[in-house]
Amino acid sequence: MKSEVKSRIWKQLFGFLVKLSGAAVLAAVLLAVPMVPASAAAPDIRKVQYEGKGKVDVDFSGKVSYKNVKVRVKDTDGKSYAAKILDRDSDDLEFKILNYKEGKTYRFKIYGIRAKGTSGYKNVLSRVKIPKPAENTVTKACALAIAKAHAQTSLNVKGSVFDVAVKKTLCKGIASWEVEFEGRINGVLYSFEYEISRSSGKILELEYEPEG
Repeated sequence: MKSEVKSRIWKQLFGFLVKLSGAAVLAAVLLAVPMVPASAAAPDIRKVQYEGKGKVDVDFSGKVSYKNVKVRVKDTDGKSYAAKILDRDSDDLEFKILNYKEGKTYRFKIYGIRAKGTSGYKNVLSRVKIPKPAENTVTKACALAIAKAHAQTSLNVKGSVFDVAVKKTLCKGIASWEVEFEGRINGVLYSFEYEISRSSGKILELEYEPEG
């Protein structure tokens, strides 16, 4: 009777060890299998900005890489335009549309790009509008006056401003004046940068920060 009990115990123990060994082998196999990154969608475009003279800047939401990258451009009528890539880095690509026409919207497709950490190079599609040139109804002096008045009344800038620079630029595709100067808030020196519409005098953007 005792020998039968012992035999039964040994059989149960042997079965348990076999199961345990099988689980360990399965775990080892799973660990040995390399993880292959899943194929993902094309990179996401965070912002497209027209920079003037046919130049378009494309800003991506994350890091990207390229392979035989190229850009194809068409207008809304389906006419194709040549494009030249000017610069590219891990999150940004700049290209120029050749022989463009102002006041038109262009669709563009970037070929040979992928988000970092994914497999397979994709194409991304977006559009950009090239505005017609605006008349300078707001003069350079007027733009500076608008920026100074805002800084003094809304930001509590005291005294005179200095190191003033005003130049034509584009802000979000809108013809504007870029106004830069320095001034003091509560005795602390700040630098200011305004973007003011050349057609309306509206403040489109404002950045300011303490110097040093």
